[in-house]
Amino acid sequence: GGDAGPGREGLRTDSMNVATIDLGTGQAALFGLPRNLKLVPLPDRFRKSFVELEERVIERDLTDEDEDGYPDAWIDEDGDGVPDEPEFESCECFPDMLNTVHQTTEDWFSTYPYSPDPGLSALKEVVSYLLDLHIDYFVMVDMAGFVDVIDAIGGVDVLVKEPYHVTVSAPKEGGPKATVSVEPGMNHLDGLEALAFARWRRGSSDYHRMRRQRCLVRAAATQTNTLELIRAFPTLLDVMEERVTTDIPIDFLPDLVWAAGLVDIDDVATVGFVPPRYNNGRTPGGYPIPNVDRIRSTVRNVIENGAVAQSSTGESECS
Repeated sequence: GGDAGPGREGLRTDSMNVATIDLGTGQAALFGLPRNLKLVPLPDRFRKSFVELEERVIERDLTDEDEDGYPDAWIDEDGDGVPDEPEFESCECFPDMLNTVHQTTEDWFSTYPYSPDPGLSALKEVVSYLLDLHIDYFVMVDMAGFVDVIDAIGGVDVLVKEPYHVTVSAPKEGGPKATVSVEPGMNHLDGLEALAFARWRRGSSDYHRMRRQRCLVRAAATQTNTLELIRAFPTLLDVMEERVTTDIPIDFLPDLVWAAGLVDIDDVATVGFVPPRYNNGRTPGGYPIPNVDRIRSTVRNVIENGAVAQSSTGESECS
């Protein structure tokens, strides 16, 4: 999901999830990636692509100040009160936050000449390498599109674990703000309410917000049966044309809608690759570094053992 909306410049992929569906069994999984991951490994053909960006990020981290007035990445091994200038050696990774891959590569038209959005194609390839999982397609929806999709399927029922009474900015120019007021238990949300529920972060962490987003996507994908999806298909096509960017072939969409109707909510595992379990330390600026081996192992276990087996171990988080 992208954060584009009224009063916002550019687009960052602040909500990143990878969905897998077994078209034979209907078993599915949803893997969530933190937007602030840094030093993400790259496929071989990209390993020299971000060296200049890496140098800029290092310089920025050495000069940006934290809330106490010290550089975020202060390193002073000789104790002279001056930040050390480390000898540069490229990590051959993506040095900035994962949610900026799209912005950094959105003009890579020569690399992805047939893509509707080169930045999303690059992000797909980077995430595919991180998870060691072939990703067939990408779908990117902005905030207004998210509202329209939820409304098109008749809203969504979500299990809320704590009360939320929040308002966030309007997803459409001149439109109403998104407001949600819910108590613990099952709640039915329309598009604007679902957006407020998914976006709210104040008073909680990025990782709590990620969990709410995964559970919301899980619920939306499993509560609508095949017949309802077919009925909503014309509206969904209109939303996709206006608000969604994807490389899914148009003639594959009916098959995808049919497959989504086969998914049972009890057969969907949700896993968030969040600290501390899935990070391998932090950068000097405090950003999580992914534990690649553990992430890949978890992906394999979920897919090979089946979503039901994995969720019974506590990996799934929406019940």
